[in-house]
Amino acid sequence: TLGEFDRKIKNGGMPGFFHLHDQEEYASAARMWVETTCFRDLSKVLKKDFDGDLAYSILTELVQVDVPTAGHVGGRLERDTRIVRRYLDAFCEILVLEKILPHVVGVGQPHYVLVDSGLCKFLGASRASALRSHVLIEALSLFEAQGLHRPQLEYYRSEKKSYVPLVFHWRHEKKSVAVQISDREYPTLGERKGLAS
Repeated sequence: TLGEFDRKIKNGGMPGFFHLHDQEEYASAARMWVETTCFRDLSKVLKKDFDGDLAYSILTELVQVDVPTAGHVGGRLERDTRIVRRYLDAFCEILVLEKILPHVVGVGQPHYVLVDSGLCKFLGASRASALRSHVLIEALSLFEAQGLHRPQLEYYRSEKKSYVPLVFHWRHEKKSVAVQISDREYPTLGERKGLAS
């Protein structure tokens, strides 16, 4: 149910503090993790021209924009897209973000998704953004538990604005799984038709 999803996405699954139920304790632990990641861990990857405050701003804006691309984050921060992309790719390198490529027959730029829904919520993400993070990580965990190779992460957007937020593609097996995320407990006929097409 959506209520169950809401409970799961609120605290995420980040080891060390997802089990904290006191909101002040959780916020303190999440803040410390984000600050350590942005000011210490990322500096080990981005040695030259590193700015921890910019890293923090990029991560915060990323979870709040409607379309999580380097261009949209750069636009909100009034920073060069190349600089923002450099930081986003570094966050991927230290396993904080997942990079989701546009499907080969779709349009768009790579999306970047934070790997924990609780941290998304802590940084001010919308419910939809946190839900996408949760579904992504749960699916990857499920695939790993089933012994499947890690899939290529994609999304699909058409020229006419049809949108599927997650597509898992196994190139060698020539298999794909498309995931539509809805705020309804039961998908509408239109949502089902859109996903099928």
